[in-house]
Amino acid sequence: MKSNLIIFAAFVLFALCECTPAFYLKRIGRNERGAYVKVRKGSEHKIKGELISADSEKLRVLTGKAPKKKMAVIPKREVDRIKIKFAKPKSYWWAVPVFTAATAAHGVFLIFSAPTNLIVTITTAVSSSSDVRFTDEDLSFEDLNMYARFPQGIPSHIDLSDIR
Repeated sequence: MKSNLIIFAAFVLFALCECTPAFYLKRIGRNERGAYVKVRKGSEHKIKGELISADSEKLRVLTGKAPKKKMAVIPKREVDRIKIKFAKPKSYWWAVPVFTAATAAHGVFLIFSAPTNLIVTITTAVSSSSDVRFTDEDLSFEDLNMYARFPQGIPSHIDLSDIR
């Protein structure tokens, strides 16, 4: 009887722990800005800034720094390459020296585990910075609107000069 009560209590505690929502879900969808975009026109000309809107014909990008921000309208036919960065990447470079140094506890097997650990942690650190980026190879021109400040297009009651 006592073991059944312990099992039941453990089950209830486990169930209560799993039913709580993740803390970060409260912040999803709260960013009012568009993604950072780099658009290459031709071989030399690059436009960098916030993606304001994107449709099947053109992109609108807010370039420059306050108070001198300008709206650039880029027709689709002039776009050669696009890179989008939609979040700040998480850095895992701290893990390379920490985890490599931790292999000292492996003793003689350090000669095997340290190189393996270096390869894994460096690969993780490098790939984590590309997790928040897309290029035109990953995303079609028509799907760029998902990362714009105004995904459905700029509303008719908003003047383009008011967007900052």
